[in-house]
Amino acid sequence: MKSTMIAAIAVACLLVAQAASHVGDHFDDHHHHHHHHHADEHDDEVVASSSSSPHQPLPPSEKGEGPIKGHHCIHDQLVARAPKPVTIPQSYLKEHAWKDWSIREEQPLVEQRTADHPGSAHRVFLATSTDYSNMRFKFFFNVDNTGICPSVGTFVTTYQGTPNVNCTTNDVLTSLKRDYIVNTLMPQAANFLRGALKVIPINGSLIAPSTCNGITIPTSHRTTGVSDADFVAYVTSVPLPDPTSQTVAWALSCANDASGRPIAGQVNFVPSALTNAATLKTYITAQDVNTGIHELSHALGFSNSYFDSYVDLNNVYHSTGGRTPTGSVNMPNLGKSVTMMLSPRALAAGKEYFQCSTMTGVEIEDQGGSGTAGSHWEKRILYTEYICGILSSVATYISSLTLGYFEDKGYYVADYSWAQNGSMAFGKGRGCSFVNNKCNTQTGLPEFCFDTTASNQYCSPDFLGQGYCGVAEYSSALASNFQYFSDPNEGGAVSLSDYCPTGLAYSNRVCIDGSTTDSQNIYGNTYGSASRCFQSSMVQSGYSPGDASVSTRCFPITCTSTGLIRIDIRGSTAICPLDGSAGAADISGVSGYSGVIMCPRASSLCVSPSATAAPTPAPPTPIPTPAPPGQTPAPAPFTRTPQSATTLPVNCADRVPCANNITTRLPWCRFFADAVLACFGANCDGQLASWLSTNGASCTDPFSWGNANCVEGANGGAAMCALLNIE
Repeated sequence: MKSTMIAAIAVACLLVAQAASHVGDHFDDHHHHHHHHHADEHDDEVVASSSSSPHQPLPPSEKGEGPIKGHHCIHDQLVARAPKPVTIPQSYLKEHAWKDWSIREEQPLVEQRTADHPGSAHRVFLATSTDYSNMRFKFFFNVDNTGICPSVGTFVTTYQGTPNVNCTTNDVLTSLKRDYIVNTLMPQAANFLRGALKVIPINGSLIAPSTCNGITIPTSHRTTGVSDADFVAYVTSVPLPDPTSQTVAWALSCANDASGRPIAGQVNFVPSALTNAATLKTYITAQDVNTGIHELSHALGFSNSYFDSYVDLNNVYHSTGGRTPTGSVNMPNLGKSVTMMLSPRALAAGKEYFQCSTMTGVEIEDQGGSGTAGSHWEKRILYTEYICGILSSVATYISSLTLGYFEDKGYYVADYSWAQNGSMAFGKGRGCSFVNNKCNTQTGLPEFCFDTTASNQYCSPDFLGQGYCGVAEYSSALASNFQYFSDPNEGGAVSLSDYCPTGLAYSNRVCIDGSTTDSQNIYGNTYGSASRCFQSSMVQSGYSPGDASVSTRCFPITCTSTGLIRIDIRGSTAICPLDGSAGAADISGVSGYSGVIMCPRASSLCVSPSATAAPTPAPPTPIPTPAPPGQTPAPAPFTRTPQSATTLPVNCADRVPCANNITTRLPWCRFFADAVLACFGANCDGQLASWLSTNGASCTDPFSWGNANCVEGANGGAAMCALLNIE
């Protein structure tokens, strides 16, 4: 059964039925004994203590309890010490798709532009779409029993090497955890990747290596082979030496075929991280499944160890001959040099997603130390993409950029209908300025927050959870290009996003978690799969909204075929702007509650059609698809977008009481500005200007005024003064 698997927008889609389409997925248990050795976990980043994060509990009826569960990938750290994958030729239904053509200098897949690139192999790619079939996976669990914790107090040697781990209660592989891996996580991860990727099928049985990253492989796998498989994963569940690690899983390739395609690998789930095996919360299951997809994707070749080759749009294969280029791309506006992914389909998908036609590459992560930097997308611009190095949002999404990368390898054909661009909002359509500049220049966007006010509340960037602005005090000054606050030690709590602060959800305030409850109903919150987070001050009639100048609510939504967002507040309906833009909702149809609801742009909440696939090569073409559209410039920051005045009073003076009722929204000026504009509409500029002046907004020098009066500083002042088209 094919599934679009749109994470979190329809989390139930992640719970894919194991039906006939799962032919080829397989789990076997084996119990042998073997010792494994791997790298110690280490991270070179500056670490903020949880106690230093400047957020306070919400009001009693909305108390938040700690951040949501995360995942910190350590793939690169493992690759650095793992054996190089062995090459094992396979038999294919079609002889493999490479033909040596000539030797000449070619540009590598990952650009570091000051590098001197040596000569490279140049071959023609011969396969056509009829040669490909959906990828078949088989998994074998615990084939040699090494590193498994059978009971508390047992000492085991992990793949991380020394020291040996003294198994704790959390390290023990219980039957619930085993079943969670075998019957939920791996089958669902495979279901997605089987649908998204096609390969030239192996003819007969896949011949496996004798060992896989230290695991002893059953003799039959390397003699008679594994039938009906294009990739074999050896799945383990051994602990990490560091009990405080946020790593949920990790994976590595261990064998390639003659073309370089990975055919075998190891996937390990850390048993102490599988707490959801007992509770089976839907949204956490979705997170864990996507972590499985993330790690399996590393084993399939999304790794810097595979970044040295690609197939261009003319079906020509390029390789740097295994040599890793040196140097970097200087990005003056970022204050640093970065590594860029240049592969053509990934780049085309990036241009389309960000609506930036002049992109020259997609930025690769450079934070996170030896475990994370190098094999992930840059989190600052692709925060919720599943191939980012750390999970800090409620949901992650598989984008067309990642599928484009896999297709660029030449041995995969991607089905772009499986891309989740429609659900993924972070940075989408924000233009070249978003990609090329630091986050503190991205004024007025919900992707980031620069708020150190303890009582203020924020939505997570995926609009799936209520939380706080993730700002932390570090033990030493951050690099100058990461200093966004007057205190040089202060920065975003998620270092991988270049210390850009974002909304971080509380673990007990996840909108899509139907088990969440409020002790009171005065805020109108409703939790369930259809609910999304809004900046809102809504409160039951007769109650005060509380102390927080910036508040959040979880409300169920429905999206019409025209993109209209309807919000349900305990049986009443509020309507977001009819043109799909961000702005205040029309709450005239809401009874029993008062306040303001600020809607994000409709494309952030309502699933748009599937992503347009990246362009494919000239004939023969595996999947012919249109080229991405031209660049759509990002809207200018704080451009006026007044809403329909059909529900506003006819006389401008009669619109003043509406504005007077929202003065409590200060000092969060961006939220306040949108609410003011919603009160006055598009045809009462004189009344609006008079009201602003009366209420103290000075637009002679909006930046100084904002720094003195707004939580967001100069950005807030710009937002206020944009109401008068003063820039």
